[in-house]
Amino acid sequence: MVTEEEITKQLNSLSKTIDWMAENEEKIKEKYAEKFIAVREDEIVESDEGYEKILNKLKNKEIPLGEVKIEYVFPKGEKLIL
Repeated sequence: MVTEEEITKQLNSLSKTIDWMAENEEKIKEKYAEKFIAVREDEIVESDEGYEKILNKLKNKEIPLGEVKIEYVFPKGEKLIL
C-alpha cells in the first residue's frame, strides 16, 4: 500500500518536473524536436523517436515509470490541439 508520504513525494517531484519543462521549453524543442523524452525533476533521463523504444530504454536502466514524465516534443511552432 502506498503511504501518504510517498504520494506527496511523487506529486512534489512531478510538480518540479513540470516547472522545469516549462522553464526550458525552447531548449528542449531545439534539442529533442520530434522525439519522446523522459524527464525526472530537472533532468532528461532518456529520449528516443519511438514510444516503445523509450519504454525499453527506461526498463533497461531500471528507471520506474512512476518516477518520470514521458512527453512527445513537437517542433517549434507546432502544438497538439484537442
